[in-house]
Amino acid sequence: MSFATPAPKIAWIQDHLIVNDSAYGEPCFGTNEQPGKDFRGRGPRQLTHYESYRRCAQTIGYPIDSQPELVENNPLVIIETGLWFWNDRGIGSIADNPTAIGDEGLRRSPVR
Repeated sequence: MSFATPAPKIAWIQDHLIVNDSAYGEPCFGTNEQPGKDFRGRGPRQLTHYESYRRCAQTIGYPIDSQPELVENNPLVIIETGLWFWNDRGIGSIADNPTAIGDEGLRRSPVR
């Protein structure tokens, strides 16, 4: 497939890929509250989708739900979002559990 300019290529991607993919599509590219924003994976833990950005913003006190680019270009925000993700998912309890070895050990680990 070839396109004369980038504009029709982007339109094709939007119309045929993004709009049909619920995991990657509209939840990553804005909401009624923040239309047109890019909420794809960023940061050390790949914070993705508006809802994650919103919840993280409420906890860490940075407006990443309205300025998602902060997660890729502000060192303090990058660290804070990584720590939020670690804490929110209960990863510390898994990391500290000596029986959490391999896939089976991880399946048995308590996760919030």
